Amino acid sequence: MTLCCVPNFGITRIGTHQYAEQHAVQFLEELAAGLGGIVVCAPDVAGREGTRLHGYEITGRHGIATVTRRWSVKHRLIFYGLSVFWLLPTILRSDFLYIFLPGRLGVIAAVLATIVRRPYGVYLRGSRIDLFGSAFTLSRSRFVLAAGPYLRDVAARYCDRCELVSPMFDIGVEDLEVHRVQRHQREAWRLLYVGALDEAKGTFELLDAVDILARRGLAVKLDLVGNWMDEEAGKQVQAETGEGGVASFRGAVDDRGLVKGHYLDADLFVFPSHSEGFPRVLYEAMCFALPVVTTMIDGIPSVMHAGVNCVAVPVGDAAALAEAIDQTLKDVTLRETLAAGGLATMRRVFAGHKTSHARQVIERVRQSGGKCRVGVDGK
Repeated sequence: MTLCCVPNFGITRIGTHQYAEQHAVQFLEELAAGLGGIVVCAPDVAGREGTRLHGYEITGRHGIATVTRRWSVKHRLIFYGLSVFWLLPTILRSDFLYIFLPGRLGVIAAVLATIVRRPYGVYLRGSRIDLFGSAFTLSRSRFVLAAGPYLRDVAARYCDRCELVSPMFDIGVEDLEVHRVQRHQREAWRLLYVGALDEAKGTFELLDAVDILARRGLAVKLDLVGNWMDEEAGKQVQAETGEGGVASFRGAVDDRGLVKGHYLDADLFVFPSHSEGFPRVLYEAMCFALPVVTTMIDGIPSVMHAGVNCVAVPVGDAAALAEAIDQTLKDVTLRETLAAGGLATMRRVFAGHKTSHARQVIERVRQSGGKCRVGVDGK
């Protein structure tokens, strides 16, 4: 059979080659091996020469074809409008669809699949479930795999076949930093944020909080790993912040070794987002025994528990965020407790997901009537 995969991430093109993150390519490869072939329909995002996105290239991989169109933030309405004309032929040639939500492209694919009577499943991993068309997409899905209990419960309002998905990242139980020692003091404490930079992600409160701490005389350095959602706003913020200040904008880091280095060098992971399903970066921070300060919105409380594996802070309150960071850095016993709680959480996560995300999809497609090349045990 042929499966059409409609993710809510773009595929990076550098010259004639296409790249994605390691965990994404591994997922697509496993799907292709199990189903006999997949077609990925996604935006085509221009990348910089020399970037290798963790070294994972899609081009030329057996069983994986791509149908992409150039993406531009300035022309997003035109992109979505024209997407009907390049999605529809692929959907007509496919036996089943696997759609990532939230995402407008996924909603459009679901509408087209419904019109031409192609079955589909949904991977629900984001926070904007109120996006127009999400309820329609979920209600007609054959199954939903959700990234956390909160999203599973939301999906269950519309679909009666919902379950938790195995976390889709390229770390495992063997990567748990069980021997990490929490520092008692440091010349300058290192704070880390990983993710998109945007008002909705709490970026501005985080910068304000760090400024408050610096004015108090606390020596802190903040590393922000990720790209700005609004490039012009980002340039303005970075110009105002200036080089050599307490905040360092690292951009999107493509090398997994460098990403791990940021986690291991940091003393505290800070995640002040306003809206989330459940962010993968919290899993990553806990894997590396890095204490977490986070807001408790949407799906985050389904995994994170104040005083057990995180310190909770209110949304949009820079002063409260600064206080939480200050107190957590000064209390090594608390940081040791949070690190141990995070590792215990990740052991439960890994123990509860013996199969991979791709194998879950293969099994659900099979149960929905689709034919697979191999079984979920790889036989």
